[in-house]
Amino acid sequence: MIALTDFVPSGLELGGFAGVLGAGLVMLLVGRLLLAGRATPELQVLAGWGAISFVLTLWGVATTTSMRWPLAAFVVLAIIALALPRSRPGREDWLALWRIMVLALPIWAIMIAAHVSLPDTYTNFLPNSVYLWDHGFFPADDRIASFAVWPAFPYNVQFATLLASFALPQYPPNAATLFDIMVLLLAGLLFARLLRPTALGTTLDAGFRAAPSWAACAGGILLVTAFNPGFVPRYHFTPYTEPTLMVGVAFIGWLLARMLGRLAEGWHAGRDLWLLSLLLVAFVGIKQLAVVLAGGLLLGAAILILADRRIHRVRAIGGLILASLPMLLIYAVWRLYVGTHFKTGELLLLPSSMWQFDILPGTLASIAAIIAGRPFYFVFVALALVLAVRLTAQRGLTLSTRLLLLTAVIFVVYNVFLLLIYVISMGPVAGEDAHSYFRYMTHLALFVELSLVAAARAFLLARVATKKDHSPAAAPWQRYVSAAAIVGVLLMPIAFVKFLRFDLPEPQRLAWTLVHELDGVVKDGDRLALILPGDNGSVSLMLRAAMTLTPPRRAVDFYPVPAGQGLEAALAKGYRSALISCDPRDGSAKLMEYDGTAWRVAQTWPHRPARGRWGTILSWGPFCRG
Repeated sequence: MIALTDFVPSGLELGGFAGVLGAGLVMLLVGRLLLAGRATPELQVLAGWGAISFVLTLWGVATTTSMRWPLAAFVVLAIIALALPRSRPGREDWLALWRIMVLALPIWAIMIAAHVSLPDTYTNFLPNSVYLWDHGFFPADDRIASFAVWPAFPYNVQFATLLASFALPQYPPNAATLFDIMVLLLAGLLFARLLRPTALGTTLDAGFRAAPSWAACAGGILLVTAFNPGFVPRYHFTPYTEPTLMVGVAFIGWLLARMLGRLAEGWHAGRDLWLLSLLLVAFVGIKQLAVVLAGGLLLGAAILILADRRIHRVRAIGGLILASLPMLLIYAVWRLYVGTHFKTGELLLLPSSMWQFDILPGTLASIAAIIAGRPFYFVFVALALVLAVRLTAQRGLTLSTRLLLLTAVIFVVYNVFLLLIYVISMGPVAGEDAHSYFRYMTHLALFVELSLVAAARAFLLARVATKKDHSPAAAPWQRYVSAAAIVGVLLMPIAFVKFLRFDLPEPQRLAWTLVHELDGVVKDGDRLALILPGDNGSVSLMLRAAMTLTPPRRAVDFYPVPAGQGLEAALAKGYRSALISCDPRDGSAKLMEYDGTAWRVAQTWPHRPARGRWGTILSWGPFCRG
C-alpha cells in the first residue's frame, strides 16, 4: 500500500521542481525576446528551448568548454527580457500560466518525489543528463567514460534539465520527469484556448491570446492527460522522451495548419516561419526519430500547399525549406559529431545482409494484435482519418480539415517508417513482435486529439452561427460541465495515484530500499560484486545506476556476477565484497566480505513484506519473490 512518506520530497527534489519552473521561465523569456512578443506563452517556451538547444549543440560540438557559460548568457538574456516592457509577458500571459499551473498542483504534489524508473532511464536518459551536469560537455569515446549504454543519443531534453539544475548543488534525478510534465501542461494550455465557450462566437484569432478560464484550463489538462487516448503514465510521467515528442508533433502541426490558412488568406508568413524554425530545432534534438516525424509534418504541409490554389506554391514551399534549414544544420552537425566521436553509442541499422523483409507478415499481424488490444486510441485515429476525407470533401481546406489531413499524412509516413525500422534495425524477434509499436504511436496522440477537438469546435461554431436567437449566457449544463472539469482535474490525480506513480509498484520499492541500505556502507572507490539470483539484467542495471547517478552518489566498481556463479567467481575477479540480493534460507539480502581466508556476513537486510501491486519492469527473483 502507498504511504504518505512516498510523497514527501527531499530538498533536492524540491530544488529540481523549482529549477524546472525556472528553466521554463528562462525559455519563455528568451522565446518572447526572439519572437518580439508574438505567439502564445506555450509556443514561446518551446521556441526558447529551440534557441538554447541550437546554441548548446553548436557549442558542445565545437569545444569542451563548459556549456554553463552559454547557459549563463541565456539566463542574463532572460533577465534583460524581463526588464524590458515590450518583451515582458503581459497580464493575460501570466494569468494563463498561473491558472494552468495552479490546477496542476495535485499532479505536482504526487510527482515531485517520484523516483526515476524504467530501464531506458538508466541506459541513457539519466546518465546523459548527469554527464552534462558533471562535465559540461558532450561525451565521446576518447573523453571521460560515461555510464550510459547510449551516450550518442540527442541531448535537447538534457539541455533543459541542465538549465533546470544550473544553480543546484547536485543534479536532481526528477528533473526530466518534471520537465516532461511541464511541457504536457503547456500543451494543455493550447487545448484550453480551443475550449473557451466565448471563442465559439468569434473567429479563431479574435482574443486567442486572452487567458482561458479556470474551467477551460482544467479541460485542457484533462485532455492532455486523463482523456488523452495515448496517455500512459509509464511513458509520460517518467523521464522518457515520449511527452516532448508528442507535444512537439502537436505544436508543429498546429502551427503549420494555421500558417497555411493565413497564406491562403493572403497573409505574410514570415513570423510564423521564424517560430516554426525554432520549434523544429527544439524537436529534432529530442530523439533520433524526431527528424522523421518533422519530415512527415513538413511533407503533409507541402502536399496541402500544392492542393490549395490560393497559396503561392513556390514561395510557400520555399518558406518551408528556409524554416527547415536550422533544423537540418543541427541534425547534420550532430550526425557528424556522432560519426567522428563514437564507434557505437546509439541504435544502429543492421547490415543489409541481415535485413529480413520476410518478417513483414508477422510484423503486420503483431501490429494488428496491438491495435485490437488498444481500441480506445485507435478508434480516435480511425475517426480522424475518416473525418479528414469526409470534412475536406464537404468544407474544403479549413483549419480543422488541414489538421485532420496533416494527421492522416504523418500517420501513414510514420507507420511506413516503423515497418522499415522493424525490418532493418530491430532484428527478427523484436521486429516481428512490432516492439514498442504502441509507444511509438503515442507520439501522434496529442495531434490526433487536437485535430478532433478543432473539428468539434468548427462544428459547434457552425451550429451557433445557424441559431438566430442565440444567447451568450451559458446554459446550466455548461456551468455544470465547467465545475465538473475543475473538480475532476483536482481529484482525478489523487484517485489514480497508483497509475501516475510508476515507481511505486514492487519490486522497485524493494530495490530502492536496498539502494538506501547500501548507501550507508558502500564508499567511493569500493569494489562490489553483485550476485542477483534470477536477474535478467534489469536489477543489476538499476542498482548500479541508482548508486552511481543519484545522491548520495558513489563511485563504485560494480561487477555483476554471471548467472549460476557465486562468491568464488567474484573472488576470482579480485572482488572481496559482494552483495547477495537473496539468500533463500532466510529471505534476506546480505553484504559479504572476504577476510583473506573465508567469506563472512558483514550486513544482513531482511526483505520486508511486499506492499501493493507487483510490476514487471524489474526481475522478481533477486528479491526472493517468484
